[in-house]
Formats: sequence, structure tokens, C-alpha cells
Amino acid sequence: DTFLPRRSPCSKARRCCQNSDSNESSMFVTLIVGILDLRTGCLKLCNAGHNPPILIRTGKKVSFLDLKTHLFVGVINDFTYTDDEIILEKGDKLFLYTDGVTEAENASKELYGDDRLLKVLSEDVPRSDARLTVDTVVSSVAEHVQEAEPSDDLTVLLICYKPEILDQKE
Repeated sequence: DTFLPRRSPCSKARRCCQNSDSNESSMFVTLIVGILDLRTGCLKLCNAGHNPPILIRTGKKVSFLDLKTHLFVGVINDFTYTDDEIILEKGDKLFLYTDGVTEAENASKELYGDDRLLKVLSEDVPRSDARLTVDTVVSSVAEHVQEAEPSDDLTVLLICYKPEILDQKE
């Protein structure tokens, strides 16, 4: 078994906090650290103040992952982070994004929001293809914002779990 149980995403978050006491400018960062066992689909995650990932599972409702959301990295030197664990099934997709997606504002200062993001990801068309899913979300945000000045960065990552690809390589 190549998946090492002692490897923990929360240990990476803790390491990022090691110099928090000397953080004179009071800077912080949100992050999600994950370790995916490609053979079993076991995904360990540590969420340090980041937006919750969205699980897109074939034949199921698109939903936010129910993860513990810990304190941002860089605030408390010895903060205790913990991992969550889920099992991805063949064909599952995990959508990760920065708050620049849900907090994108139009000229009326209306946020794009969680509900709109879930609705776009729930449509049948983008579920079939990763590139199309990402392009559909980015286009939807751009349509919402239109000519308004960008208020934040916009970053998305879509992970598609396809264990059969490993079988073909062996």
C-alpha cells in the first residue's frame, strides 16, 4: 500500500504556522491541504479558513463537503489543525475555488454567491467534461460581474477521480 497513514494534511498547515509569533504585519492565508490515495479514493483534507470544496457525484445532489473549517494559517503559532477524510468514488469531481468566485460583485455590488455556484455546477452539461465545467463557471462569473471592476482574484481547480487510468498504466 503506497498510502502512508502518517502523512497528514494538518501537519502541513501546522508547519505553515511555525513563525506566526513573528508575523508583525498580521498577514494570514486560507488554504486547503489534501492528500489523495489514487488507488482507494481516500482523500484526507485539512481546511484552514478556506471556502468548502464542492463534491460533484454522479446521480447525486451537488453539495459542499462538510469539513471542519479551522483558523486561517498565520494567526496562532501552535494552533491544532485536524484532518477530515472522505472516499471518492469513480467519476467523482471535487471543485475547489477561491473566495473571488463567490464574492465576485456586479455593478450593483451583488455577490455571485454560493447558491449560484451550486446551481451552475448542478447543470448536466458541465458535469460531463472537466474543461467545460471550469469554463462554464468562469463564464458564469464573468456574466454576473460584466463591466464591474474585479474585487478579488478568481482561481478554480477541478479534480476528477478516475482510478481506471491507474489500471491502464500497470
